[in-house]
Amino acid sequence: MNDKKQKEILKSFLNENVIIIVDKGHASKSRLSKTLVEFGARQENVKLFSDFEPALQAYNDYSARLILCDYFIVGGSGFDLFREIRKSENGREAINILITSNLSQAAVARAAEEDVDSFILKPYTVNILLENLAQTVAEKLIPSDYLQKINEGRKFLESGNVEQAEAIFSEAKKLNEKPALAHYYNGFSQYIGKHLNEARDEYNEGLTHNQIHFKCLKGLFDVHMGQGEIERAYMVAKNLVKYFPLNQERLMISIRLAIQTKSYDDLSGFYDVFLANEEKSDKVINHICAGMYVVGKYFLKNNQKEKAMDLFKKVGLSFGGYYKFIRSTIEILVDCDCDIEASDFFKLYKPEMSKDPGYQVSEYLIKTLTLQNDQIIALGVELIENKYHSLVVYKKVIKAAHLLGNKEYVDKYLRQAKAIFVDKVEELDNYMEELDNMGQPAPVPTLNPVAA
Repeated sequence: MNDKKQKEILKSFLNENVIIIVDKGHASKSRLSKTLVEFGARQENVKLFSDFEPALQAYNDYSARLILCDYFIVGGSGFDLFREIRKSENGREAINILITSNLSQAAVARAAEEDVDSFILKPYTVNILLENLAQTVAEKLIPSDYLQKINEGRKFLESGNVEQAEAIFSEAKKLNEKPALAHYYNGFSQYIGKHLNEARDEYNEGLTHNQIHFKCLKGLFDVHMGQGEIERAYMVAKNLVKYFPLNQERLMISIRLAIQTKSYDDLSGFYDVFLANEEKSDKVINHICAGMYVVGKYFLKNNQKEKAMDLFKKVGLSFGGYYKFIRSTIEILVDCDCDIEASDFFKLYKPEMSKDPGYQVSEYLIKTLTLQNDQIIALGVELIENKYHSLVVYKKVIKAAHLLGNKEYVDKYLRQAKAIFVDKVEELDNYMEELDNMGQPAPVPTLNPVAA
């Protein structure tokens, strides 16, 4: 099909259909809208948005056929929007074009085959935009033999005729030099038939044609998870996060897998991905902070203080109002004799939180760094009686009572701690062994704690 014919198809298409432009920049939206009108679109049919949700709603309301979306938008990404559109009844008829500002994002757009019909690299000229749109629209309306075969196979797959779908996808492989999409669908056919090894082979073959092909990577991840191959699944998940970083659900899964596979050094990289996301949900903040806390605690317990403090500092920068992470960090730092670092974390609390249980536990732990043993016991017992349960508070009370030679208090609060923290019994026994090795002081007849 020659250029003239493609441009005629584009002009007619623009004139007859609703167009959605999604971009945070007002000037860039207006400029693109003006250009599309010059190409043949009707001004009243061009809808402009900055946010994910209103854009998706507009697509559903107007049955838009052309969506031009920036890589970064409010509330998500262009990829997120396109995938939601694809899920709708007529979503595969829509033409999705990603607007991107660098070559690496353009490479990712190519890898998101089928979700993204084309991409426009900024800055672009009017002629480049016209040629891109004309070719993309023409190819969508009059697809190649390869894509026709893919669509034919998909229809059989959706109707449940897996065997016929596989045969057609195998034919499609012969019609393209790099048939990653055909390999994906053939693999997916095997996957839904529970032939996981065959599905894995198809996905891997697709990746030989495009090593960051989104659908093949996602399919391979699902296969490894289905086979319980957590470490292999994690390696695929890392690539998905690296090349498609804007999906927060995938980032959270990768954080969990990093901890499961003990790939602790990867947490800093995931934190960088987290920072790069302009939109950070409460859920993803919770996940990244929880992951960094768990791994930081591991490093600290294994005498890797520098690595631990790097992660804890990132928690302090990103906890987003989840003060449970500040309290937990203070607890582990005090427990590991990192007094100065614990005091620095306490400064993150706002004064108006002074009645909060987490604040009071944290304040107590910081005070124990300078209090006498009788004062440590008095304040600690007060927290315990108020049901402010903290293993480190119990340990502080037990140690202070031990140092004062008050076996009654040691036994009482050790029993209580074991009853509350049933999964920490071994840790408490080890702690008591450490205290006993310190030497037993002379017993004190009575104990009259004095409040600080």
